[in-house]
Amino acid sequence: MKTSFALLISGIAISLLPPLTRTKKPDTLLLNDLKQSKFKSKFRIDTPDQNRFVKVSLLKGQLTEPTELAVLPNYDILVSQRRGEIMLFKNSTKTLKEAGKLEVYSKTLNTPDVNAEEGLLGIALDPNFAKNQYVYAFYSPVKPSVNRLSRFKLVNDKISTASEKIILEFYSQREICCHTGGSIAFGPGGLLYVSTGDNSTPFDAPKSKYVNNGYAPLDNRQGFQQYDARRSAGNTNDLRGKVLRIKIKEDGTYDIPDGNLFPKGQEKPNLRSS
Repeated sequence: MKTSFALLISGIAISLLPPLTRTKKPDTLLLNDLKQSKFKSKFRIDTPDQNRFVKVSLLKGQLTEPTELAVLPNYDILVSQRRGEIMLFKNSTKTLKEAGKLEVYSKTLNTPDVNAEEGLLGIALDPNFAKNQYVYAFYSPVKPSVNRLSRFKLVNDKISTASEKIILEFYSQREICCHTGGSIAFGPGGLLYVSTGDNSTPFDAPKSKYVNNGYAPLDNRQGFQQYDARRSAGNTNDLRGKVLRIKIKEDGTYDIPDGNLFPKGQEKPNLRSS
């Protein structure tokens, strides 16, 4: 009898449950939906509709640490690899081959427990590539201790290292980790943009009393330079930790476009007004 009564009570509770859960009026629900819709519209990322694209797999398992790619006018693709190789994907045959190799600093030489991030970091085509076959690369040569922006020529599907024209280079501290940056791209007006890392270690120094707990590395103690981004990103006299903006000239030199934060004659390629 107790069991039957318990089942009866449970049945009543279950039958009452749906009406009890409808605590919001339809107009309240409509208002909430409208608010959410406005919120989503305000903060929506403006991206193309995904149905405009078709995903096509070109390669699988054939690249080693690819860092950037550049699509040629004939739809061949140059791919930079951190260890120095410039790979060429041939659109006509769907095959991959090496177009060239730069000798780069890609691992620490005297500090085995530290992971270096330098190497061949960026690649881009000249806006007039169809006429001049110029290819730009941002990389870390073995020596000296710099990061370098250079221009090369692509001749018969090969990068001519003999054609290298060094455009820009700046000091980079080595035997440390991390933050190298290195992506390069041409923008409006044919200006070249180069991203450079702050060349700083974002982790806590081993066995140190003072830690940054994930915040920016700002340690100015003697011997802890790699943990202080003020020497690079926070220093307007240093090209690290910046977005460089330059106008490449035909002879491989560059001009600094208008809009720089410094007076005429004192401009630096890293800063511009927004």
